[in-house]
Amino acid sequence: MSEKTYSQAVRAYARGLWLGVFTYQQFMEGMLFTIKRSLEKAWSEGAAACGVKPDEYTPAEITALKVLIVRQYSYLDRLASFIEQNRRGVGLLRTVMFRVGMWSTRYREAYDLGMAHACENLKLAWVLGPPGTEHCKSCLKLSGQVRRASYWVSANIYPKHISLACKGFFCKCRLIKTDKPLSRGRLPKIP
Repeated sequence: MSEKTYSQAVRAYARGLWLGVFTYQQFMEGMLFTIKRSLEKAWSEGAAACGVKPDEYTPAEITALKVLIVRQYSYLDRLASFIEQNRRGVGLLRTVMFRVGMWSTRYREAYDLGMAHACENLKLAWVLGPPGTEHCKSCLKLSGQVRRASYWVSANIYPKHISLACKGFFCKCRLIKTDKPLSRGRLPKIP
C-alpha cells in the first residue's frame, strides 16, 4: 500500500459509511486494518531509507510505531460519528471528505518518524511543502533547521505532528537527508 492507495482506501471507507453501504462496524474494522497495515508500511519505507529492516527495529522504535497507530485508532470513533451525523440526505459528501483528507497525511508522518528513528545520526533538514502550500507558524519557524534524526525524535517534533500549530492537518513539510551543517542552539520556540 502506498500513500496514494492509503488515501484512496480511507476515502472509500468514508464514502461507504456516508452512503450507508458500510455499517459502523464494517467501517471500523476496515479502517483499523487499513491504518495498521499502511502506517506499518510507511514506517518501514522511512526506516529503509536508512537501511533498517523491520526485523532490525529496536524496542523503542517498535513502541513508537505502536503509539502512532494507537493514536490514530483513538480518533476513529469520532470520525465515524461525524460521518454518520452527516450521512447522505443529511450532510454533504464534500464536508466528510474534507475531514477525511486530514487522515491522508498520517502516511507521510509515519514515513518521516520511521526514518527519524532508524537514522539516528543522519542529518535531517526541515523542508517546507511545495510552493503555494500554506504553512503554519511552527513549520515556518522550523524551516531550514538541520538536526540529527535522534534530536528530532527526542524533541518529539516532526512534520505532521500534533504539537505543531497546524496540528499536522494537511501539513506538506518533510524531513530530508542533508549534507548542510547542523543548526546551532536550541530549536526555535514553536507556537
